[in-house]
Amino acid sequence: MRSSAKPIQVLPVIISGAAQHFNFTDKEIAIICASHYAEPDHLETLKSILKKIDLKESDLKCGDATSFPV
Repeated sequence: MRSSAKPIQVLPVIISGAAQHFNFTDKEIAIICASHYAEPDHLETLKSILKKIDLKESDLKCGDATSFPV
């Protein structure tokens, strides 16, 4: 259920106009509605989003998948 809802979590970003306002790329939109394992390409995409919205990594309240025991 959680994974199938991920595409829905990007809807407010698109409907509100934020995606257009911040000029998010398709790659950035994709990472917003996806699970990932903090691989280098994912991190670069997330850093790009943070830069566009004027936030720092320290502003995030979550860790990457390696932070949690399996």
